[in-house]
Amino acid sequence: MVFRVLRRAFRRILTPPMVALAVLFILIEEWIWDNLTAAMAQVARLPLVRRLEGHLIRLPAWAALACFFLPGLLLLPVKIGALFLMGRGHIVTGVGVVVAAKLVGTAVMARFFTVCKPTLLGVNWFRAGHDWILRIKRVLLGRLRAMPVWQKAMAWKGRILRWARQLKPGMMARRWQAIGERLRRLRSRRVGQPVMQPVPVESQRVDNKLDILD
Repeated sequence: MVFRVLRRAFRRILTPPMVALAVLFILIEEWIWDNLTAAMAQVARLPLVRRLEGHLIRLPAWAALACFFLPGLLLLPVKIGALFLMGRGHIVTGVGVVVAAKLVGTAVMARFFTVCKPTLLGVNWFRAGHDWILRIKRVLLGRLRAMPVWQKAMAWKGRILRWARQLKPGMMARRWQAIGERLRRLRSRRVGQPVMQPVPVESQRVDNKLDILD
């Protein structure tokens, strides 16, 4: 009985942050995937890359799967070498190599998936894994949106956006000018000097026009 109560308590405490971290990881991966896909689409405009992709589209399923997973396998020794560098004390270099390998591998895999998507999804187990990942993503996002903290954050976001839309042009500048005037008054009161009134923006514009005419 006590074990069940403790398990429920730990689940209530640990589930929200774990779900938030999982969703954050998925969103970062998706953001990296989408941006690298767009970048590789620009590279695909090169004539040599277009011819290569023309051959990739006609590959059978087994060859398309090999091309999809090949970049990750080829970069595995590079990541192991990065771990070796970090073990020798070269932390920055090792982390840089891992990040570069991650970006290069993800970019190539994203482009292979875009080009060979119909062929890859024609494989039953690959389609099942693809659908499972999408289903997990939807479940995690649904749990995150159901959390009170997320709902409060979205409510505050909506308030801030509505407040930003209601701002008129120049309102923020006038508010900052008023804050600066108050600070100058407080300083002058402490020092005992007379308050220097700021010159209005309109009068500054008129003076500038007169100087130009002179």
